[in-house]
Amino acid sequence: MPKQEYTDKELVDMILQGGREQEKALYILQEQYINLHFIVVRRKYRIPDYDSMSVFNDALIALSDAISKKQYREGSLKSYFQTILKNKCLDYLRKRRRSTDEIKEDTSIIDEKPNPEEQLIWKEEQVGRSEEEEKKRQLLAEAMLKLSQKCRNILIDKYLHGLKPRQIAAKYEDIKNAATARSTLYECFKKLLKIIDDLMDSQAD
Repeated sequence: MPKQEYTDKELVDMILQGGREQEKALYILQEQYINLHFIVVRRKYRIPDYDSMSVFNDALIALSDAISKKQYREGSLKSYFQTILKNKCLDYLRKRRRSTDEIKEDTSIIDEKPNPEEQLIWKEEQVGRSEEEEKKRQLLAEAMLKLSQKCRNILIDKYLHGLKPRQIAAKYEDIKNAATARSTLYECFKKLLKIIDDLMDSQAD
């Protein structure tokens, strides 16, 4: 059965409804935009594996907040998210006190409400429209689907629902305590990144 496709307007409306509809929209966006985790967070800004998914999901939450606060304007939702994600990456690097030479981007803060022209420029420069890039996006999206349901649920609980390790431990019978929850989260991150790397390697063969 083919997967249902959602328009930007439908996803925005789901987020505005809150509750389960909002959670569903965030899950869909995570699957649709997971390619940007690899292309932007890991490859472009070289965020370490153990923090990369946290940065990505922080950007998803910021997108949801912007929509809820009616800060999002009409235009490509993905382009708007890319701008947020870029800022989250730069914020992370600043907090780690990286030298400005390591950040090969304009580090000025971007308006939270970029105009359509800025969105288009960002989209064209960073993503591109070539068939090769499209194939990569499809492979990276596939990686999220290959992740086990348990790992996917745990990552969503942590980064989309905001559960703390002790709360995750209380939710899952086979996770005994907060330390085990943290370890499980890290292992799930590694599995997702390994799947992404394997898919990219198979494409190169």
